[in-house]
Amino acid sequence: MDRNIKREPYLTTCIMRNALLCIVYIAKYESIGTDEVEWMLYWKAISSALRDIYNCLA
Repeated sequence: MDRNIKREPYLTTCIMRNALLCIVYIAKYESIGTDEVEWMLYWKAISSALRDIYNCLA
């Protein structure tokens, strides 16, 4: 039970940080042109942030 109490702030921080990263990357993605390489980099960053959120919850 103590482990869950100590882990909770980390989970909140992890989820909030990665959710904010997703929002920023999606906003930047909407503003870029049609460069496919840049699109791939943004989608890779978004998927990485989403994967981190999933790993925090697992």
